[in-house]
Amino acid sequence: MSGGGKVYSLVLFPVPEDRHGTLQARLEETARAKASLRAHHLLYLRAWLGAGRKARYANEDSVAEALTEWDQEHEEGERLKPDLSFAAASKDWAFALVRTREESLNTLGARIGEMPENVLDTAYCSALYPKARGLFEQGQYKEALPVYQELHGLRWARPAAYLDAAECFLLTGDPESAALLAKETAAELGDAMDHALLRRAGDILLDAGEETPAERLYRRAVEKLRQE
Repeated sequence: MSGGGKVYSLVLFPVPEDRHGTLQARLEETARAKASLRAHHLLYLRAWLGAGRKARYANEDSVAEALTEWDQEHEEGERLKPDLSFAAASKDWAFALVRTREESLNTLGARIGEMPENVLDTAYCSALYPKARGLFEQGQYKEALPVYQELHGLRWARPAAYLDAAECFLLTGDPESAALLAKETAAELGDAMDHALLRRAGDILLDAGEETPAERLYRRAVEKLRQE
């Protein structure tokens, strides 16, 4: 919402029920922090939409995180500066209110509009990867795959992410896709892979029934270890 040359971001966030009776203060603080972060992120998303950038990213939260991180790398005088930021929480709800000048938001939007696409892609992928990794570590392999596939589609140069995805394929009963992705990763990003990643790619190929390519990667891993 906006008015009088100001833009406001208001967020309500539910506080989870304290089932143990001892965590209420911590739950309220966590919800308050999440509400505050979301309120700030909404301002960045508004600037993003105002800049007319392509809607080519699936995860809005990661877009906002990427833009926030990118903005913090600029000189203090260029960053988005809210002139009001307030957050509070009670037993049931947390809320946050952030306000900035419309002129400041428009300036941010203009800077976003001038961002090279590859810079934005890299920042977005860096923000998105922890979400994929979190699902992976929780054993939610089917849910993680679409996130990893988006990273792959953006050609992010992070071999560990693609090996995660290959393992997801393997663990969801698709060894062919696992082997294909492991081979592609080693072929295209092998120079950026240390011995541990090369060995991991070999393990994936071995588990997928590709013994000969796995042996080649194990030899590369040994050679890389000698160089490190």
